[in-house]
Amino acid sequence: MANNLDDFLIIRTRFVDRWNLAYPQISFYFDNETPVEPTTSWVRLSIQPGFERRRSIARKTYEQLGRVYLQVFGPPDAVDMDLWPLAHVFADAFRDWQSSDGRIRFDTPTFQFTGAQDDDPAMLLINIPYTAQH
Repeated sequence: MANNLDDFLIIRTRFVDRWNLAYPQISFYFDNETPVEPTTSWVRLSIQPGFERRRSIARKTYEQLGRVYLQVFGPPDAVDMDLWPLAHVFADAFRDWQSSDGRIRFDTPTFQFTGAQDDDPAMLLINIPYTAQH
């Protein structure tokens, strides 16, 4: 039976493949990895499995409801237009996408831009809900 680790591997593989095709020069990180210096653009992928519910009592199958987040960071003087191209690579890779076995399905993304405060980097946050069958 599939589990969250299986989901993570499929989602991360899709992200890495798509990101490396579009922006091999821009670093990406997963949760809890140390980022680069804040003077360059970089992204962080986060997978949050969230709530799981039973699909069927007889077959003991479950539906995992989660979200995948991408934080796109730029230098403090970056404006939203600098970050949107990076955001759309991620959004386009997962919008309405499903895994080859049909077990993981994504919905549509939402976006939120937060400008830099003090010397912090500018950030554009993209999140996409997904459902996985376990």
